[in-house]
Amino acid sequence: MSEVLERAWPEATLNDVQRLRVIAAGLPGVGYAEGVVDASIERVWGLAGDLVHGTPQIELSVRSSEILERHGDHLVVRAQTYLGMPINFNVELRFGWCLMQSRNALVGMAAIEEEPGHSTRFAHFEGVNSWGRILAPFFRWNVMGDIKRIGRILRGNE
Repeated sequence: MSEVLERAWPEATLNDVQRLRVIAAGLPGVGYAEGVVDASIERVWGLAGDLVHGTPQIELSVRSSEILERHGDHLVVRAQTYLGMPINFNVELRFGWCLMQSRNALVGMAAIEEEPGHSTRFAHFEGVNSWGRILAPFFRWNVMGDIKRIGRILRGNE
């Protein structure tokens, strides 16, 4: 019996993309996608992690975005949609990692180096609390488009 008690539990570490994949798998109302962008993580996250200027370029439904509050890695961000609806998000943001949650919407982004200095694995999910299972295929299509758009934007800025 003492031999069993002396053994330590195995440890598992996850990178940010793997963590986001696990979170998305536990949220039935989100669409998840990941892909490789041919740009350094600094360039990819410089665009994706810029919630004020980058989000309106990447996310076609967002007209503008502003940071209302910032406390370290925690922010309150207001996104203005093209339909005129403001959405306030509680955000956890750091280099390579972003989780956003509003009353009804969920957004996640993560990035890791795929080939240092040359390519980045980018993961992204979006979804809603209500009707999420029905809308998840739309959200998956949307986030796949966001990842492709990041690549196109960065190719245009070379």
